[in-house]
Amino acid sequence: MLKFFLLFFLLFGLSCSCFGQERYLIFIKNRYRYAIYRIGDELSFKVKGDKSKITAQIENLEDTLIVFDGLKINPRNITHIYVDDKTRDWYFLKYKYEKLFLVAGVGSFVLDVLNTGNIDKKTLVTSGSFIGASFLARWGIGKSIKIRGRRKLAIIR
Repeated sequence: MLKFFLLFFLLFGLSCSCFGQERYLIFIKNRYRYAIYRIGDELSFKVKGDKSKITAQIENLEDTLIVFDGLKINPRNITHIYVDDKTRDWYFLKYKYEKLFLVAGVGSFVLDVLNTGNIDKKTLVTSGSFIGASFLARWGIGKSIKIRGRRKLAIIR
């Protein structure tokens, strides 16, 4: 399937040769999910041997290098990509747990008070548990994706 995507983009690039050949940075998560970054897009990542997060705008894509503001990096040296708008929708509920649990906790409390007219200890425990799970989800869910195995980062035309 990876070959199919690369073949598709290769053929697409050849068919658009009258408009010039533009390079793309493609991040392949698995057979069905990929993100395409173009010149001008912002990318947040980690590099081998450096634990700090780098956020920069892509200025140019050479054959084997990504050019940022005064920085050239080979895609093979990037170990993590941080979740952004292009990759966030890959995770059905991973980044929605916080909101889901918060709405469930507040909603169950409000509905029970409206239905019964009083505050019950059982309702407080249930809604408090959901709200606590909301805070745990915010704190515990990672924001970066490791590039390893099937996950690849490559420059294509």
